[in-house]
Amino acid sequence: MKLIEKYKIPEEDLYILAVIESKKLSSSFFQKEKLKSHSLGVLKKYNVKFLDLGPLLDEIRIGKYDQSQELIEKYGDINLNKTKASFGMKYVLPFIIGVGVFVLIFKACGPDKITGTSDKSYLEMVVEVGCTSSNSDDKKEDIFREQYKNKWMTFVGVVEGIDGDVLSINCDMQGISDVRIEFDDEKSIYEIKKGTLIKVKFAMRKIGGCIESFQGDKGEIVQKDLSMSEMQNEMFKK
Repeated sequence: MKLIEKYKIPEEDLYILAVIESKKLSSSFFQKEKLKSHSLGVLKKYNVKFLDLGPLLDEIRIGKYDQSQELIEKYGDINLNKTKASFGMKYVLPFIIGVGVFVLIFKACGPDKITGTSDKSYLEMVVEVGCTSSNSDDKKEDIFREQYKNKWMTFVGVVEGIDGDVLSINCDMQGISDVRIEFDDEKSIYEIKKGTLIKVKFAMRKIGGCIESFQGDKGEIVQKDLSMSEMQNEMFKK
């Protein structure tokens, strides 16, 4: 069964969602985030499961409802200002989010001394120092060194790989693994399976980019096997 049929989405909302998806193609990063919040606002009443969001929007995009002359004549131009956006998602990607909320922890010695805790989410960090950031490479390095390096962070993500004592997670459901985290105890991740939704705390060490992942160590699993509702709660958290 198609997801459109499963959630019984009427043609008007299919048209609105198709228009939004079409606008994303020519939008900037922040404009895309605002458009995603509108999509989630439209879908909220249908109680779409987290893992169905991406495939459902793909179905709608492929359906090209925004190009149907019949629907265009019936519903006309869509004013997104009148389309309610989902609270808490204006600057957050729909399928996946990270938050850092841990206590300041200091260690006594060494160049990798942990100097504090960052409460920034993965997406907030990427806007400043990631591949899509508008900052220069030198400025990215400065921001990373001052605000993120050697600090405790906590992200939510999907496990994409386990290699010995290293766990790779995808925090935005797009592209490559976003963060590679080394654990002191390999046994702590031995039973974890790919595709698992987890929350992990770690010390951020190395900046990532368009190809390389961010890197950290001293990983600790805060929660594994998150449910869809728990993941959605994290997504909508400010």
